Amino acid sequence: MSRLLRPDDECILVADGFPMTEAVPAGCRVVSLAAHGGPAVARNAGAREARGAILFFVDADVLLAPDAMDIVRRHFRETDAAAVFGSYDEKPSAPTLVSRFRNLLHHAQHQSHAGPVRSFWTGCGAIRRGAFEALGGFSVRYDRPAMEDIELGARLARAGGEIRLDPRLLCKHLKCWTLHSMIVTDIRDRAIPWSRLLYRDGRCAAVLNADARGRVSLVCTAIIGASLALGPFWPRLWITAAAAWLALLLAQRGFLTVLQRVVGLRLLAAGAILLPVHFACGAVGFGYVTAEVALLRLRKAFHAGRG
Repeated sequence: MSRLLRPDDECILVADGFPMTEAVPAGCRVVSLAAHGGPAVARNAGAREARGAILFFVDADVLLAPDAMDIVRRHFRETDAAAVFGSYDEKPSAPTLVSRFRNLLHHAQHQSHAGPVRSFWTGCGAIRRGAFEALGGFSVRYDRPAMEDIELGARLARAGGEIRLDPRLLCKHLKCWTLHSMIVTDIRDRAIPWSRLLYRDGRCAAVLNADARGRVSLVCTAIIGASLALGPFWPRLWITAAAAWLALLLAQRGFLTVLQRVVGLRLLAAGAILLPVHFACGAVGFGYVTAEVALLRLRKAFHAGRG
């Protein structure tokens, strides 16, 4: 990291209630929090310590590309954008099939949405200090890694700030995924908080994996699940499940092409199986929140009727 910094840059590492066990890079200083508060609290603390006009957030489990800082500087020098963020590169460090699938899925989603967006990403994203402070920073109700950056982006977009996704701004993800961690993360930390944000601000429906292709994939996955569940009673539904699976693969053909190009047929085959799992997590999370919202509305209607 220190090799990417200029003399007037500053590097701040936030220890979120945990001791720093790794050597601190030259030129960086550590902000230690007495108690673990989660990523929103930690990033807000780091932002308060920073003195610059641009806040560049980088996750602890990524490595910036050599030109990342120059790309960010150029954006804020040449445009009026309030924020910019990038994506993972095509070469995640973990070699397992699930890790490569999950990291390349994130990569492909970001790479296919270059330009103005209504979201933000702190894996590798920068924002003007003025815009960040005007919004009050990250919402501290997110006490674990979830949607705190996307929620900030939604508020920034509603306030009229321009957010750009630059596919040239790259970083390498160091996280190793397992099937269990992927499922838990996709339901608990992605689908459920995203669905709550969607019900609160419907315009977020057009961001990244919630675009038209993502919604079609979600519907296809729901049809697959229902057909498989009812197939033992109505065998013709096995054909429906197969057709929906093929439709899902067709909708995600761009991503599947990336899997084959980067790794080969082995990951392509794994991706054809893992894609329905990924979107099933989204369907479960969305269904849970839909039921949650429906129950809340029924409760309000009941109390209103009694009043």
